[in-house]
Amino acid sequence: MGRKFSAEEMKEAGMVSRIFPSATFKEEVLKLATAAAKFPPQAMKDTKALIREHDYGFLNEVNKREMKLLGERMASEESTSAIIEFMSKWEVCPRIGATNKKRGGRQLTVFTLLLASL
Repeated sequence: MGRKFSAEEMKEAGMVSRIFPSATFKEEVLKLATAAAKFPPQAMKDTKALIREHDYGFLNEVNKREMKLLGERMASEESTSAIIEFMSKWEVCPRIGATNKKRGGRQLTVFTLLLASL
């Protein structure tokens, strides 16, 4: 999304459950870890499995839909044009993959895969 999120935004989105001040972060986390370490290990594993069971099924379904949509998008003329436009800013070199013309020749190999797919 191109921007950093604040701790408060992450909490509101459900990405984190608690926020600790930097000054006491280590102490707060150690308190939680110490308390959690006192629970019976098998009970913790079972509880974690129950909580995640629903998430795994949901996430797998979302991933399947996402991959299908990604395949459709990658096969579109719009996507192909965008990749070609992006790659036009790169100088192809078989030995290293690609070199960005605008960044002083910084070498990157990740774009070799993009070129192979065109």
